[in-house]
Amino acid sequence: MDAESTYLNLYDLFVDEAEYLQSDENQGRQFLAESVIIAAITAIFVSFCNGFFGRLGEKAADDVATSAKGAFKRAADTGDQTAVIEGLAILAPYLEQLSESNVEQRREEIRWLADTLERRGFPNDSAEAMASNILTVLRAAGAAS
Repeated sequence: MDAESTYLNLYDLFVDEAEYLQSDENQGRQFLAESVIIAAITAIFVSFCNGFFGRLGEKAADDVATSAKGAFKRAADTGDQTAVIEGLAILAPYLEQLSESNVEQRREEIRWLADTLERRGFPNDSAEAMASNILTVLRAAGAAS
């Protein structure tokens, strides 16, 4: 699965849940759904990079994580989906390692993403379900690469 397909699959996951991302009383969060979804995707990927590459502990991965997080930050700042796709393409070679996660590591991965989603307005149970779905998409992308 290429980076653009992965992005589109993740985007589709968020379409029906976007109201959670605008659920607080802050009127500044009332953006177009696409902008809100891109912001959420970039936030979860920054959390993912921090946790995943921190767990790997590989010095070589530092440059990859920095490059990917830079692309996701650019996407968050500009709302540019091509920057999200660029970040996913940088991560692609590492996503296949997700299939090697044991049960405890999978719980940890879900927690990284669910915590970020909760900070963005998702209720706990919805955040965990969405995080699990996101990781399913990422595992599929890793298996296809």
